[in-house]
Amino acid sequence: IPVVTGDFLPPFHPEIDWSGCIVRVSEVRVVDLPRIVREISEDDIQRRQLNCSALLDSIFGKPIDSRQHFSVAMQVWNIRIKSALQRMEKFSMLGTVG
Repeated sequence: IPVVTGDFLPPFHPEIDWSGCIVRVSEVRVVDLPRIVREISEDDIQRRQLNCSALLDSIFGKPIDSRQHFSVAMQVWNIRIKSALQRMEKFSMLGTVG
């Protein structure tokens, strides 16, 4: 289970939701990290391990051919473009863009 601190952005964020996999700890609480990790329940550990495994399989699964690589890349681009357009539209409505 990845344990991250601060403003770490995992790969493919925000397209991929890592919240069910990683454990995030603020930088000021790093000194408490051993206790925080020990207090994670066995059920939560198993759930996060399964989530991590499923997430890694979905990201790094073995494609049948190079067309799948291209397809995944285009899907990620599409999601990022839509997300950027939505943010621009939101800021435009607030009168902060253009």
